[in-house]
Amino acid sequence: AGKKKGGKESLGAKFKADLAQLMRTLQATNPHFIRCVKANEEKVPSKFTSPMCLDQLKNAGLFEAIRIRKAGYMYRIDFLEFAKRYRYCVQRAPDMSLEPREICSYIIENVQAENPGKLDDEILAVGKTKMFLRNQAGKKILEDLRNRSLKKRILVIQSVFRMVLTKRRVWAEKWAEEERLEKERRAAEMERLLQEKGEACVV
Repeated sequence: AGKKKGGKESLGAKFKADLAQLMRTLQATNPHFIRCVKANEEKVPSKFTSPMCLDQLKNAGLFEAIRIRKAGYMYRIDFLEFAKRYRYCVQRAPDMSLEPREICSYIIENVQAENPGKLDDEILAVGKTKMFLRNQAGKKILEDLRNRSLKKRILVIQSVFRMVLTKRRVWAEKWAEEERLEKERRAAEMERLLQEKGEACVV
């Protein structure tokens, strides 16, 4: 079926197969729509007609789309990016070997538990592939928690580093003191032996 005599594929069958392949490709992708704006009536390069472009943007509903987007969730962050950036917001670090969506859910649950009332479900939502933040306030809460946690970690690292340096200095001073005492002991022992030999020679 769909082939002419002689085994060659018919034009209709080829078109149908190509269309089926195209549909499979489209269904496997996430389409994005691009709005094109003409810069000028003459269609010449390096010429920009502001009123004409503004009218096109208004008629295309772009400003309305922006207004709706701002009224909804302003910030949209991929799961993996969200997990990497805000994993420091919780006291117990998440297992980064888990799926990014699971890590994000873990972070949000613990942030809400550790900071009651700061990050409710009206500010943040979990999507299919991204995390959604409604406004700047929600993002600021996460950034403040992240910065506070990183500051604590930095202070711990600094204290450990200072402790190591102090121990090295103390050990160096102790070793130097022991070395000095050992030299004094050897000198005193040498002096005692010389005195004993001198007394023996006199006798």
